[in-house]
Amino acid sequence: MIAWLALGIAAATFVWKFIETYIRWPRIGVVIRQHVSIHVEFIVSAEAFGRLQVTREGDETPAQDDAAPEEPPHREPTPAQDSGSEDTFDLIVVNKGAEAMTVADVGVRSEDRSRNIDVQARRDIDQQISGPEFPARVEGHGALLWTIGPELLKEFPRGTKMVGYAYRYRSFRKYPKRWRNPLKLYETPIAYIKN
Repeated sequence: MIAWLALGIAAATFVWKFIETYIRWPRIGVVIRQHVSIHVEFIVSAEAFGRLQVTREGDETPAQDDAAPEEPPHREPTPAQDSGSEDTFDLIVVNKGAEAMTVADVGVRSEDRSRNIDVQARRDIDQQISGPEFPARVEGHGALLWTIGPELLKEFPRGTKMVGYAYRYRSFRKYPKRWRNPLKLYETPIAYIKN
């Protein structure tokens, strides 16, 4: 009877340690937060406001004609130039586990993989992207943020479906073949549309 009780306790302890390891294991997610700013310039002509009269204190008011004053036609301001919208993407890497892990690189790309903005590659050619330097350590239950500005996102045409991605380091294993790569890719679960 005592042997069965000891076996049950050992099995329960093994299961608990397995669950605890799974809970603490670093699990990351990649999220994009999109900011859109719209710039529109208007030209307003003086005719839209009609004839303006300025009187000073003490001046006599002009004599009124019996004829009704002619009302200027009502005109709406017309857009002179639509500069369009500018997107800014905040690429956020979230660690949902209790253990820290290291990010090797992040970026955004088109869903069809025709265009790509790799943060480390762009920094190597002296383009400014705000965020931590690589390799970047993400603490347990923590997050890191990189901001990709509109000057870089102009490379993507309007309406392009965008996906964010992050590479994290993992242990190199010889077998199976799919684990030979020391980097693991994580992507955003949904595509974002560039405006």
